Amino acid sequence: MKKRLLYLLLAICFVLQTQVVFASSVTMYSADGRELIVAESEVEAQKTVGWFTAPPVLMYSADGRQLLVSGDEIELYQNVGWYLEPMSTMYAPFDRTIAVPTWQVQDYVNVGWFTTHDEALYNEIIPQIQYALSVTDYNGAIDICDDALDKFWDYENVFFEDIVNTVYVVMDTWRATVKQPVAAISSYVTDSYGIKQANIVLRNISYKEISAIELEFNCYNTFNEPVKYYGFGSSQFDGYAQQMSFGTLDTQSWHWSLYGYSETDRIKNIKITRVAFADGTVWTR
Repeated sequence: MKKRLLYLLLAICFVLQTQVVFASSVTMYSADGRELIVAESEVEAQKTVGWFTAPPVLMYSADGRQLLVSGDEIELYQNVGWYLEPMSTMYAPFDRTIAVPTWQVQDYVNVGWFTTHDEALYNEIIPQIQYALSVTDYNGAIDICDDALDKFWDYENVFFEDIVNTVYVVMDTWRATVKQPVAAISSYVTDSYGIKQANIVLRNISYKEISAIELEFNCYNTFNEPVKYYGFGSSQFDGYAQQMSFGTLDTQSWHWSLYGYSETDRIKNIKITRVAFADGTVWTR
């Protein structure tokens, strides 16, 4: 009888000890499906060697990364941009982006989104160029192209090559329209110590470097009336610029003192009459 009582007491103690142990232990999970029961005080240490406090779940970022997280931390990761299914980043003009499930990529492509930033940027730029050409703003079109080339820095990028070809088309169209190798972009008149000065911004739209130019324009006053040379000559002014280093598509500003045209407020009818190229050839209107 005494032995039976002793065994019973030992069994009760074992059960109580077991309950205490399990009450202060935690089941942890591995990435390959294993389970491990550890003391609560060891949980953090086990986390550092790849164990989780809940069955782990694979999560995905919009840029293609993957991360295995504890199942009880899913919401925390969702709040900082992780997802429960493979995701892809889609792009639209004007730097818009959106993360979508990979299986929905084609649906977004069908409504105007793109799978790369470069493709979205290209489709942002082309309509701008087309609009500039539609209003014969050739200078604006080239400026748009220049800005695009700075963004498409990779010379092997197919979009970079297409924009370069677009520049050539715009330049050729511009040159054929104005029928001269240099285009006048803008002009204005200033007063320098009582001497009127004509300021003209020029752009080289030829394929060669320019070393000198001759041009002509007409002077007008505030009432839009021709200003004649010392009051009785012609309103036409002939200008000359030399020792230039004027590369293809470069923009330069030049000014001429309008002696004898003191009432000039604006200039019109700017025409390039001769151009000397760095290779020794000369273009004449």
